[in-house]
Amino acid sequence: MDSSRLRAGGGYLWSYDTLATSTSTVGSFIFPDTGRYNVTLVVGTGTLCLDTFSLPINARIEAVQLAPLAPVVACVGDTVSFSATNTLAGYADTTFFSWQPPPEVIAGQNTPTASFIADRNKVIQVLVSNNYGCSASTVANIITQQVDADFSFVQPPCNDNLTINFQNQSSSSPLTNSYQWDLGGAGTSNNTNPTFTFPDTGTYAIQLIAGGNTICPETFALTSNFQIRGINLQALPDLALCQGETQGVRLTNSLNNFAPITNYIWSPLSVIANGQGTDSITVVANNNATIRVLTTNNFGCADSLQFNLTTIIVDAAFDTINLACNTSLVVPFIDRSSSNVSVTDYQWDAFGVGSSTVSDPTFTFPDTGNYTVQLIHGTTTP
Repeated sequence: MDSSRLRAGGGYLWSYDTLATSTSTVGSFIFPDTGRYNVTLVVGTGTLCLDTFSLPINARIEAVQLAPLAPVVACVGDTVSFSATNTLAGYADTTFFSWQPPPEVIAGQNTPTASFIADRNKVIQVLVSNNYGCSASTVANIITQQVDADFSFVQPPCNDNLTINFQNQSSSSPLTNSYQWDLGGAGTSNNTNPTFTFPDTGTYAIQLIAGGNTICPETFALTSNFQIRGINLQALPDLALCQGETQGVRLTNSLNNFAPITNYIWSPLSVIANGQGTDSITVVANNNATIRVLTTNNFGCADSLQFNLTTIIVDAAFDTINLACNTSLVVPFIDRSSSNVSVTDYQWDAFGVGSSTVSDPTFTFPDTGNYTVQLIHGTTTP
C-alpha cells in the first residue's frame, strides 16, 4: 500500500481473520494456535478515501522451552535419571539432546532421558535443539547422602561381669545422629555409644542401624559370644588361734560357675597343714603369718587374696609370797603368767577353799596340809 495515499485524520481497522478486530495504530494479536490466518488492514476509516491491504500469515512457534529439572537427593551409588521436557514440543520437532558432562552419562545420551551414578554432589546439564535450529538448556543437581554403619566393642580379658561398652564408628554425610541398636534381643538403645549389661553368658547378634532419619540408612551387625572369664575371690577373715591349734579354711570364688579355678597356691608352707593345691586347707597355728593364695582359672585369669593368722601363746604361772614365821594360813598368790597378746582374765581355783578372778588373789586355808591351786590364764583368747 502506498503510504502517500494515507490521509491525515483517517482511522485504522485491523481484522485478524475472523477472530478479532482492532483500531490501534499498530496491530498486534495473539493467535490461539498455529496455522494460516488472513490479516486485513483498512486505512482511512472515517474519511471519504479508504484503502485496504490483506496479507496471509503463517503463525508458528519455533522456540525450545525446557521445564526446570528438579534436584534429586540420592544415596551414594544409586542410579539417578532425568528427563528433559520441551514444553513447546507440540510446535516443533526436537532433533537433538546432549547431556553434559558426557563422561557422567551411563545411559540415554542423545535421548530425552539420561541416567547417572550418584557418586558425589554434581551438576548435570542438558542442551536441546529443534528443527528450526532453536535451542535451550537447563541444569539439574544431584545431591548425595551416605551413611556407613560400623561399631566395635572390647570384652575385657578377665571380666567379672557382662557389661559391654559399644563404640559407634559410623560415618555419614550429611551428619546423622540417628542410631538404633538391637542388642541381641536382650535390649535396645538409641544412644550413640551405649553401655549394656547382658543378662547371661552366650551368643548375641548385635545390630546397629545408622541414619534411620535419612533416605540412606545402613545396617551393620556382629555376632559375639560373651563370657565371664575372671575370678572373684570372697574375702577370708583374719584368724586368731592358740599355738598348735588347727582350723580349716575354704576359699570361695563367686564366678566359679562361669570359669572354674584350676590351680591354687597357698603360702607360707609353714602354716599349711594340708590341702595345698585345693580350695580348702587346714591352717596350723605355730607362728604369726600372712597367708596368701594365688589362683588361676581355665581362661588363664588370676586373682589372689591374703589374710592374717595370729598365733596366741599363753603361759600360765604363779608363785606365793614366802611367809616366814607366819601366824595364820592366809596366803597371797602372785601371777607370773606371760602371753604375746594382752590377756587380762584370770580364773583361780583353790579346790575346796575358794576361787578368784583377780590377778593376785589371797586364799585363807582352813588348816595346814597340802592343797591344789590352779590358775587358768587367757580364757577370753581363742
